[in-house]
Amino acid sequence: MSSIPIIDLLAQTGEVSARIGAACNEWGVFYVKNHGIDTGAILSKLHKFFNSEAAAKQKAKPKDGYFGYFQIGGEVTIDKKDWKEGMYYRAEYPNHDKNLDSVLNAANHWPDTRDFPDFKPAVQEYMAATKKLAFQLAQCMADHIGLKRTFFTDKISDEPFQQIGMFRYPKSDSTSIASPWGVGPHSDNGFMTVLLQDSVGGFQVMAKSGQWIDVPPIDGTLVVNLCDVAEIWTSGYCHSVMHRVAKPVSNDRYSVAVFIDPCLERVIVPDEAKGSTNCEVSERLKELASLPFQYIDYLEKLYKKSITPNTATQ
Repeated sequence: MSSIPIIDLLAQTGEVSARIGAACNEWGVFYVKNHGIDTGAILSKLHKFFNSEAAAKQKAKPKDGYFGYFQIGGEVTIDKKDWKEGMYYRAEYPNHDKNLDSVLNAANHWPDTRDFPDFKPAVQEYMAATKKLAFQLAQCMADHIGLKRTFFTDKISDEPFQQIGMFRYPKSDSTSIASPWGVGPHSDNGFMTVLLQDSVGGFQVMAKSGQWIDVPPIDGTLVVNLCDVAEIWTSGYCHSVMHRVAKPVSNDRYSVAVFIDPCLERVIVPDEAKGSTNCEVSERLKELASLPFQYIDYLEKLYKKSITPNTATQ
């Protein structure tokens, strides 16, 4: 079996677009290198936060909504508690979403600046950089499929529902949580996820053959995986990849995932690529892809199944 592609973003534009487009179809996941994003700062902030006293971490726990700190076991995947602690934050657009009445529009609960003075700016800077990268990749995807270059970025909008998830997976203690996984098998809901992993590893994806494949950390790279909306928009050409995370054995694992989703008000219309790909969505997405749906309605239902406000989140 061929290996997951590593795409050099400094290569010629046509080559980059061709390799990204092929990877989206064949794998639904790929590495990018020479992406120009500083990853050391955000990992340093995570190490400091997660290795702090419990009382300091609890200050970032949300009183309502989902955006802030959560403890181990606060998120459920395939009916099993995940073996990780972490925190979620969403991009803030004060003029755009101030009137949007949804739990997905709840306030971010940041760590206390007296304990972590540079945490919020570092997170927001990293989110801005990964959004720029994701839009660059989305335009390459559109180029390869033969669509208008801004096809996907127009659909996502300049103000997407962007979240960042920052996680610590403690080294394994099989007696604490029933699930054998740090996170069980699932696909991501939105358009694209950009993953930063430390040197510990454990991220795995399911190839189209059904075989689980390791996606080991490679210095200087980020991992990009395609999500459900990307598959629905392209009628299956872009493959929304199933993935999971193994429990670490010897050392804690730290990772950062940035989720680039359409804006919450977007109506997702299946096959908006107008049949240009001659593909079909996977069986598990056929019901969802049968009719247009508003993204906020779909996402709220999923969150209620997997995350409990006021206790813990993903």
